[in-house]
Amino acid sequence: MLDLTNRGRMNMAGRLAGRRIIVTGAASGMGRAIARLFAAEGAKLALMDIAPEPLAVIAAETGAEHLAGDVADLAYLDDCVSTFAKALGGLDGLVNAAGILRTAPIEETSPEMWDRIQAVNLFGPAQLCRIALPHLRASGKAAIVNIASLGGIRPNLTMSAYAASKGGLIAFTKVLAAEAAPDVRANALCPGFIASPMTDALYVEDPSRRDVTLARLAMNRAGTVEEIAQSALFLVSHESSFTTGAVLTSDGGSSWH
Repeated sequence: MLDLTNRGRMNMAGRLAGRRIIVTGAASGMGRAIARLFAAEGAKLALMDIAPEPLAVIAAETGAEHLAGDVADLAYLDDCVSTFAKALGGLDGLVNAAGILRTAPIEETSPEMWDRIQAVNLFGPAQLCRIALPHLRASGKAAIVNIASLGGIRPNLTMSAYAASKGGLIAFTKVLAAEAAPDVRANALCPGFIASPMTDALYVEDPSRRDVTLARLAMNRAGTVEEIAQSALFLVSHESSFTTGAVLTSDGGSSWH
């Protein structure tokens, strides 16, 4: 596991030196790992999450601006973009890492569950992209990374609402890449089975299912949130300057194995 906590809040020689980036879902899991790595690589960060206390902790750790709220709330999104763009002096990047995972057979997927999953996983990221786009265009070197999921490419049983939201986010990202070019790049990052509180919750009732899932991975292990952060770093950095509209899977080989 990468140790990023002792590299300092601002590495001016880093791969993201001076770049101004919003990260959603930053209080835990992939979003927190991305915030830590980006800060270590010199980024100036603005962090968003629905959980105010852990958000404040990671913001203090990374020296970031932060505002707590629900990514499905348009007023919150508007407030965040205007506040962060002013505080940072503009925006060069956006990583939509906020998301929720709830499972149920389609007959048991209530309209309320469906709507909430779409609101957080698709509506929120799409609207944040729309609101932030003028600031990102002004940068001339901006990049958006939408954290989708392997579930949006290779759906599993009981995940109809989740798969629909992530599949929609992938399609949205491709359209966004075409419309935002050449000033802004947009790519979708699709993690597979990643060890995190979100995925751990799937196996509380039947831990043996975890072994079945791992057996489908060519690498025979779960990924880490730090590994996803490294993929996000590549897509935001200038190292991927000719990459837009792409769908990058980081899944240990489960999409083909």
